[in-house]
Amino acid sequence: NMNDILAVANNAMVGFVRRDGAALVLEGPVSEATRQRVTLPVRVVHDLDVWPDGFVAVGPSTDSPQSIAVSNANPVLVHVDAASGDAHEIEWPEMLGRALWIERSSLDDLILGGERGVALIPHPDREAVWMNTDPDLHYTRKGWATGETLLMLDAKDQLIRLDLASGIIDGPIDVPRHRALGALKKVQEGPLGLQILREGALALHDPQGIYVGTDSLPGSMQHEHLIRNDGEYLLLSYLQ
Repeated sequence: NMNDILAVANNAMVGFVRRDGAALVLEGPVSEATRQRVTLPVRVVHDLDVWPDGFVAVGPSTDSPQSIAVSNANPVLVHVDAASGDAHEIEWPEMLGRALWIERSSLDDLILGGERGVALIPHPDREAVWMNTDPDLHYTRKGWATGETLLMLDAKDQLIRLDLASGIIDGPIDVPRHRALGALKKVQEGPLGLQILREGALALHDPQGIYVGTDSLPGSMQHEHLIRNDGEYLLLSYLQ
């Protein structure tokens, strides 16, 4: 639905972006916030994320020959400055094909997930410094990044790890042993690394993606939700 509204926020700004590209950006403290109305130069907003000074969105170029229903063909990246409302286009690498997702690392690297691979644009650059089109990275569904590693959900719903500095695949990520893992429920990243929640186990990984531990709850517990708060974790589970 073109009237769907996406939201993106950090400590300095909040952006409300409609699928058709119309956006309202609030920047600064609530009582003194400036408002900028922006029209993004895309036909449909496919995905967006926070980036320094504002946010970045991806969608098909306004001169895309594809049907408007194809929201990820002929993509272009748009960086919006929250203070001024200025929008600047960034080229999407053609070799990646259609856009699937974008993700920001803790170092403000912008990771691009396309149907034919992934690429990284470091801040404040505007061009990709590496691109990996290995078949194992085709049609990835989502990515999560620390400052050192990129974890992706591949087309087979398996998690695969990639070195963020080089773009080289590190292989599948280690998982808790002797546990009935079950379905993937949630992945989240933070200063301590990555937390991977499955129905049968919570796995903790350091910023390099190395497995460091799991929960100690009995196997009869099924996990549903994870909340992180200042290095502690609240795990919502129930007895099967």
